[in-house]
Amino acid sequence: MEKNHSLGGVCCAALLMAAAVCGMSACKTQTAEKAAEGGTAGMEGTSVNEANAALAQALNGLDPAEALASFAEFERSRGFMPGMGLAESALREKAGDHAGAALAAFKELYWSYGTGGMARDETSGEPVPMTALVMRKGLEKAAALYKDAASAIPAEGKARGLRACNAALDFIDGRYAQAGKALDALFNGDAKGGIPDAPDDFPRWMRLVCSLEEGRRTQAEYSAIRARYSAFPAYWYYALRGASNEMSGFAGEFAERCINLAPDGPYAKEARQMLAVCSGLAPQDGAAMRTKLEIETTITDAIKNADPARLETLLPLASLDDNNWTAYAAGAMHALAGTEPYRSWFNGKQVEANARRGNSAAAARLAGRLDYITRG
Repeated sequence: MEKNHSLGGVCCAALLMAAAVCGMSACKTQTAEKAAEGGTAGMEGTSVNEANAALAQALNGLDPAEALASFAEFERSRGFMPGMGLAESALREKAGDHAGAALAAFKELYWSYGTGGMARDETSGEPVPMTALVMRKGLEKAAALYKDAASAIPAEGKARGLRACNAALDFIDGRYAQAGKALDALFNGDAKGGIPDAPDDFPRWMRLVCSLEEGRRTQAEYSAIRARYSAFPAYWYYALRGASNEMSGFAGEFAERCINLAPDGPYAKEARQMLAVCSGLAPQDGAAMRTKLEIETTITDAIKNADPARLETLLPLASLDDNNWTAYAAGAMHALAGTEPYRSWFNGKQVEANARRGNSAAAARLAGRLDYITRG
C-alpha cells in the first residue's frame, strides 16, 4: 500500500491512518441513537453509501472543489458518516491540498475515537476500543510516508503533509499552543489547488479548539460552526470546557449533548463531572449523574421489558443532593411506582434503603427519595 502512488501519496497516507477503524461506534446505545436522531434518522445506510459513492466519483474525475462543497453541506444537514473523512482526503489529495488531505484522514480517526469507535488490534486483528494511542500510530505511519524519499508526493506536499500530521499529534496530546500555531500557518486562507478554506472545515474546528483552550477566542465564533459538528461529542466537550461567562448558562446543555452522543465515550466521564458542577454538586458526584435523555431511555427500557431491575442505574442519581436531574428521575420513578411489578420492586428497595438510612448522608437521601417514590 505504501508504494502505490497511482492515486497520490496522501490518499495512501489516509488509508494508513484509517485502516485500523472497524466500526462507527462502540457506544451506539439507545441514548446515543436517540441523540443522533435529529439529523440522521432513517439515513444511516444511505448516508454511508453516499459517502462511498462520493469517493468513487472523486477518483473518476469529479471536480474536487464542487465535491467538497457538497460534502460540507451534507455534513451540515445530515452529519458526518463513516468513510466521509477518507473521501474528503482523496478529494483534497487530487487538488494538491496535502495538508488538508492528511487532516481529513485524521478526522476519520478522530470521529471514531470521539464516538467510542473500535479499532483492529495490529497483532490479532480483533476489535479493540479506539484510543488516542491508535490515532497516534496512524498519524506516525502517515508521517513516515511523507518522510519517504521514494514517495511520489511533491516535496512541498510532503512538507505540508508532515506538518499537518505533527500538528494533529500535538492536538491529541493537548499541546494546543503548538498545534494552533502550526494550523494557523498551514491554513491561512490561501487556496490550495483551488480549494479555499471553508469557515467550518475540520482544520478550522481544530484551530478554534486550540484558541478556546488557550483562551484566545470567544465562544461565539465556536458556536457559529455548530451545524457541521452537532453530532460530534468532541464539539460539545470543547464547547463545555471553553464556555465563557456569557455562555455559562448553557454549560449544562453542552454537557448533556456530549454525554448523550457517546455515553461511554472518552469525553463522557469529564462531561458528567462538569454536569454535576453545573448542578451545584461536587465533581465526584459525576459518576451518578444521568442526562434527561438517559433517564427517559432507562424508564422506557424498563417499561418495554416489564423489568424494574433496569431502574437500578438511576438509584445512585436519586441519592445525590437536590438538583434538577435527580428531581426529574424521582418524578419519573414516582409515576411508575403505582403499578406492578414496579410497586413491589420499589417497596423492596425502600426497605433496604431504610435499613441503611443512618450509614451516610447519601443513604439517608436515597431513603427519603424512595419514601417519596413509593408514596401513593
